[in-house]
Amino acid sequence: SKDGALSGLIEVGTEAGRSAELIGPMIRLSLSRLRSIWPAAESAQEHVDWLVGALREKGFDHLVATAARSSSAIASWMSDILRLTFAEMVQLHAWNPPVASALDDAPSACPIARWQVARDQRFVTNLWHEPVDLTRAEREVLSNLDGNHAMTDAERTVASTLLAKGLILTSAPAQTDASS
Repeated sequence: SKDGALSGLIEVGTEAGRSAELIGPMIRLSLSRLRSIWPAAESAQEHVDWLVGALREKGFDHLVATAARSSSAIASWMSDILRLTFAEMVQLHAWNPPVASALDDAPSACPIARWQVARDQRFVTNLWHEPVDLTRAEREVLSNLDGNHAMTDAERTVASTLLAKGLILTSAPAQTDASS
């Protein structure tokens, strides 16, 4: 069947030893998407819109049509998401912080974390409001990530670890001049 590559029982796990068994193309696509944008996140509506587009792109129009006619496909997908949440493998949040999923040429770090590093605090707070312990090199690079400076290759390597720790902001949208 067309669902072959994306259907069937799969087991997913974490480094902490948690695992869950999931079935179906919708949850497989969702997990793939969440993995690809981590540590960033997206709203539920953005995710569902992406999921519908991905299902159509992969030729699963019948699943989109079924989900529109019947709540069972959506209920199954939501059940899998909740199972992953309860297993602490997926996090659901009430808001979507501006966490970057990739490094820009001149990235900006979380202002509170930069402030904490400047005050030599042991832990800094990431954009998810979690305490993060940093190496000396990470602290040095973080203090310079103000969005106004390009990085060296060595700084970029260190900044990639800061990105994974949820400390890098998304790019600010381009400002337009209202008078022009």
